[in-house]
Amino acid sequence: MGFMSTVPALWRLLQCIRRYYNSKMWFPHLVNGGKYAFTVLHYMMLSIWQRNTGSQPAKAAFIAVASINSIYVTVWDIAMDWSLLDPYAKHPFLRKDLGYKKVWPYYLAMFLDPLLRCDWFFYVVYTGKTQHSTILPFLLACGEVLRRFMWSFFRMENEHVGKYVHFQPFYQPFLCVNC
Repeated sequence: MGFMSTVPALWRLLQCIRRYYNSKMWFPHLVNGGKYAFTVLHYMMLSIWQRNTGSQPAKAAFIAVASINSIYVTVWDIAMDWSLLDPYAKHPFLRKDLGYKKVWPYYLAMFLDPLLRCDWFFYVVYTGKTQHSTILPFLLACGEVLRRFMWSFFRMENEHVGKYVHFQPFYQPFLCVNC
């Protein structure tokens, strides 16, 4: 993995810094940038630990950074990207306006997202297994594809609901000012 796994998060971190520079709004740009900084740290610590598999301090540092990163990105996904976790919504911890009539997909996504974000746990548990280098990354990559599909699905739904509810087209009658 190494450095190449950090490139997408590094790129997004630089985009967040640039957006802050242009807008001078620390929220959401620097907070979102923090999410990508922890993702870069996550992959760096994973690489360091994989190079020094017997090192307990490297393992502990990886687990600490990976735990913080998982919590950070999960809360961002659910609260910011999907606009869920509203305790005062009609359906607890969803949002006021939903794009789908059924609520179970939202709750399922809120349950699956943290599980799929904690894929690093399998690297810790199955460190010494012989097939670790082939089967585990394949299964984790399949889980990541599922998570990204689910994220995109609910992100687009959130954007659609936000634009539909807040910017509904309205009929404006023709006004003749100088008729």
